Amino acid sequence: ELSTIEQFRNSDEDSLAANTRQRNKAGKTVPQHTHEGLEITVCLTGGYTDGRDRYARGDFQVADPMVNHQPVADNDEHCIVLTVFEKDIRLTSPLGRLINPFVRL
Repeated sequence: ELSTIEQFRNSDEDSLAANTRQRNKAGKTVPQHTHEGLEITVCLTGGYTDGRDRYARGDFQVADPMVNHQPVADNDEHCIVLTVFEKDIRLTSPLGRLINPFVRL
């Protein structure tokens, strides 16, 4: 089962590109991706790892265009995060690279 993602885009081009609230089921992954700008995430409940570090409730993660990651929710509980994107993200898995031209994330 996929993660639940609610995305809210700002209409003002001078503001941040998107805000999302994401609910990840325990043990589930977010698609592998990188960023065209900053991605700032705060963990509201549960926890996750991104291949480099672990984040728990109250932790902030700042990812820039040099970060290519695939966050995974901890196995013991669901993880809810709030993320603000400065610009769009780019999917980087083989399948993701194929669908990038058709989706805006």
